[in-house]
Amino acid sequence: MPRYVALIYASEAEYPKPNTPEMEKLFADYMAYTEEVQKAGIMQAGEALMPVATATTVRLRDGQTLTTDGPFADRR
Repeated sequence: MPRYVALIYASEAEYPKPNTPEMEKLFADYMAYTEEVQKAGIMQAGEALMPVATATTVRLRDGQTLTTDGPFADRR
């Protein structure tokens, strides 16, 4: 059976502030989705990543290992 990963990206600068109606709605929507995929038996794990400021992306390109500060999506 194939396995997939779903990554949820959001701009930390634009993310709703804690204890606001916007954050409460976002959290409620996320929890509803999480419950749905858990009940369907298709969710195997769910962990948060560290903040963007601590991230390093590692890629192999043309036989060379490249590291980049930040979790940037490749747009090629």
